[in-house]
Amino acid sequence: MSLGQSWPNARIKLSVTEKLWVTRGERWVPTVTEGPGRIRYLVISNIGDRILRLDHRLDVGMILDQDKVPRSPGFVSIGSRRYRE
Repeated sequence: MSLGQSWPNARIKLSVTEKLWVTRGERWVPTVTEGPGRIRYLVISNIGDRILRLDHRLDVGMILDQDKVPRSPGFVSIGSRRYRE
């Protein structure tokens, strides 16, 4: 992925009891936009100055029940103050 380029949308459908959590990298950031109903679209953007290659095993986001919190450090919930930063 070249500088300023975005990875194609991932379409995520959440149930009423689920919450989406995302993390960022040093050279990439996720953006989540709302679709109709409970559908969300996840886009990864390259903010680095080099070509970006993401490993297919990289955890960019996770869906958990509303009352759960990720054990992995660095994850923020969509809509939180830390996500907006």
